[in-house]
Amino acid sequence: MHSDVVLIDLTFLLESSERSFYGAPLFLGSQREDHTVLYGVARGLLRLRKSVGIQHGLVIIGSEASAASTEANVGSVVHFLTRLHTPVVYDPNARTGTLCRRLAPSARWVVTQNKSFFQLVSDDFGVIVPDMAGGGLEIGPLRETIRRGKPLRCNSGRMGGERFRG
Repeated sequence: MHSDVVLIDLTFLLESSERSFYGAPLFLGSQREDHTVLYGVARGLLRLRKSVGIQHGLVIIGSEASAASTEANVGSVVHFLTRLHTPVVYDPNARTGTLCRRLAPSARWVVTQNKSFFQLVSDDFGVIVPDMAGGGLEIGPLRETIRRGKPLRCNSGRMGGERFRG
């Protein structure tokens, strides 16, 4: 029986949020702190949870996060997720791929836009590559494309099986 834990590489959500809002301070806190990227990341995680059907996720943040966003934004995302009791592995000195490789035996999937993660694919571990612009998902090892609005379900109705219905 496979674990239904899904690892989520936060790097692509940070990059996407930075690109989408391009430095525009749209969501300001009471102390005038900018929460725009935090909003974008939270929105992206909620969309992933719904579209992929994630019930047990683990957010992975590695050294690539510092290139994708500012230290302040990464810190606010970690703080926000921790307050929500979301499991987070944050190591600014380790690459995300290394962290995912170490955690792969206890998970079933990783969600990332880094296609080099396909080297982690095995009979017990797959990769989901979300297409943020097109709304589809590329699934490895199955390499199917699932259209937006149709959560992934295996035959038992939850993540962890080998076959998916769109």
